[in-house]
Amino acid sequence: MPHRIEVGMKPGQPDSAGASIRGQLAEDLGIAVDTVSVIDVYTIDAALSAGELEKVRTELFADPIIQDAAADTSLARGCDFAIEVGFRPGVTDNVG
Repeated sequence: MPHRIEVGMKPGQPDSAGASIRGQLAEDLGIAVDTVSVIDVYTIDAALSAGELEKVRTELFADPIIQDAAADTSLARGCDFAIEVGFRPGVTDNVG
């Protein structure tokens, strides 16, 4: 069964990727937004027990000091818009 792991910055931590996108929106498109948050999403297609999934979520994909991670639920809260960008099947990503 596929599992979805989401990783984002904890509240109060600077989100440099979000700040970069916010700047690009303003410069390239003339769109001013208050905040942009980036959430990295990983899909794992493996039969993992609840304990294994928790270990993957907390130990492998996130820095627990500055990042939050969620498994099979979303970290996006209180947003007006959410845009998801993904790779086509078979295309690998550099972060992974």
